[in-house]
Amino acid sequence: MIPKLSDFQYKDNIAIKEEIVGGKPFYIVSYIFNDPELWKDPINLEARGITFDADGNIASWPFEKFFNLNENQFTQFKDLDFEGAYYYEKLDGSLITPVVVDGKVYYKTKKSFYSDVAKSCQKDFGDNEIYNDFIREIMEEECTPIFEYTSPMNRVVVDYGDDPKLTLLAIRHNDTGKYVFRHAVESYARNYDIPLVKLYDNASIQDIMKEDNYNREGYVIRLMSGQRVKVKFPSYLTKHHALDRLTERNIAEMVLGECIDDFKALVEPRHLPKIEAIETKVVKQLEEIKTTVECMIKRWVKEEFSLAKIGKLYSENSYFNCAIMVYKGRDIDEMVKKHYTTKFLPNLDNIQLW
Repeated sequence: MIPKLSDFQYKDNIAIKEEIVGGKPFYIVSYIFNDPELWKDPINLEARGITFDADGNIASWPFEKFFNLNENQFTQFKDLDFEGAYYYEKLDGSLITPVVVDGKVYYKTKKSFYSDVAKSCQKDFGDNEIYNDFIREIMEEECTPIFEYTSPMNRVVVDYGDDPKLTLLAIRHNDTGKYVFRHAVESYARNYDIPLVKLYDNASIQDIMKEDNYNREGYVIRLMSGQRVKVKFPSYLTKHHALDRLTERNIAEMVLGECIDDFKALVEPRHLPKIEAIETKVVKQLEEIKTTVECMIKRWVKEEFSLAKIGKLYSENSYFNCAIMVYKGRDIDEMVKKHYTTKFLPNLDNIQLW
């Protein structure tokens, strides 16, 4: 089933954001937080940054949402067939997909063309003619190239060196959602001399389940059925936070960093209710901040307030700095997280959970 923008409208926990890029509107669809109920409808798996143009056509189509091995009912080891599976390196960066407007390439993250990461990627690669030529060719064929962006300015855990890199992960057809075969992707990468994600030809599920590596994040496994699952190394996850010293503040930080799902896949099941209760609390607080900021900005626009009047009336409001940055064009999700980090995070309990 090919997704349409209308498939995602008026759904709880799914956001549709309009952004103007190169003078043209685009609509970015993304889920707000990982809710098991959301994934019962398979179309919602595509709410991971799929982007539509003003005519409702798919303009950029990243990977569907996929999960850690044993994370949920869809990824239980005993139920999956690993015969003939492909084992790719899981890179520790940010997923990037582009659009082309009047010949110019614009990069976006899952939620925005204007997040700090997207702007950093645009700065590093927006004028790179090799990438520009490659992306224009791929997108003229009605496909989306999917990249991982790693940079010392955007380092998560793994250190990839001092130079930013844009690594090709896959190419996806915009008209069918199917993926271009690996040998064709390899040919494109060779022709343009751009880095391609590593494929481990001799890997097996038995071997990687025993593996740990302090200098890598893990694997993405693509089964012959087309389903993808993630396996992350324990050492990678414990670099975020030690399992035996976890606090409420740590959980909130992982929610903000969008790595809480990976972490939950590692902990013992008896700890999950406490972790998920904190996760729910943080998500609700983030939603409240976002709603408040949106209401403030709507009033400013409706009343046609000048910046001077906004400052006079709202400068003492605790949400003012967040709202004014969004009003001036900053990404709302990014600003909400920064507001939470400044105003809410320091007040969370820093005592060990167990």
